[in-house]
Amino acid sequence: MPSINHRRAPRRHSYRLVTSLASSAFCTALALIPLSSQAGLYPVKIKKDLGDLNIYVETSSVDISSSSRINLTLANMDDTVVFCRASFDPKIEQKKSFKRKIDVGDTTVINYQPSRQLNRLLISIKCRAPKPATSSEN
Repeated sequence: MPSINHRRAPRRHSYRLVTSLASSAFCTALALIPLSSQAGLYPVKIKKDLGDLNIYVETSSVDISSSSRINLTLANMDDTVVFCRASFDPKIEQKKSFKRKIDVGDTTVINYQPSRQLNRLLISIKCRAPKPATSSEN
């Protein structure tokens, strides 16, 4: 008859239980890390229609407690006043558009905060100089 060491058996069982609980807690924590760390990561495509104007465009995002905000900075480096329209199209909710008049050498920031968690975003920017006034002489 084989000999059984009763002193080691309970310890092995408790060791297996502790390692099983520790590994399941680790796996749960590991599974949650990508959800929280990559919550604000999604592709952003920028489509610019600036004509011949010298406009500086920059985007940045800010994560605020599970919701993100996109800041679009437009700077007029041209020698004329420009009118810009920026449209944010997340594809999962309605497109939102903003119009801005930017004076010579001025900068404006457009803030966009979606109501849902995004998985992609298309930003369309269209800037135009005002049409010259036509003078009609009689």
